[in-house]
Amino acid sequence: MYISENGINFIKKWEGCKLEAYEDVKGIWTIGIGSIGDDVYEGLVIDEEEAIDRFKRHINPLIEGLNKSVKGPITQNMFDAVCSLSYNIGLSAFNTSTCLKKLKINDYEGAADAILLWNKIKQNGKMIYVEGLHKRRLAEKALFLS
Repeated sequence: MYISENGINFIKKWEGCKLEAYEDVKGIWTIGIGSIGDDVYEGLVIDEEEAIDRFKRHINPLIEGLNKSVKGPITQNMFDAVCSLSYNIGLSAFNTSTCLKKLKINDYEGAADAILLWNKIKQNGKMIYVEGLHKRRLAEKALFLS
């Protein structure tokens, strides 16, 4: 499967597009449409074209990985929701998630509920609830179930 235009727009809505590097809630330097990496640093400025290129460079390997991990019948909306979740938490985190475990046994309600587990970040050794993540996860769950 491949992410739909609706799925891409969903991620863009939640990530936003910032052309100047900023530190996210975890203190990770981020730019464009949620792009992170060794090439993102304080003071970096890009244009919209570079933001889209970075997004594509991040989303394409993610989709490849999801297609290896997610087996069984799922809808386009389910795949788009899983893409959004994985784009935000990372493929390795998704691959160990309850969401994937539930998908593998075709427990779609359980998988949708498991999306909501990813509403916290680790700071100073503690798990901190983040309202913005909770809202995103609710939207991902709704997309998944639609």
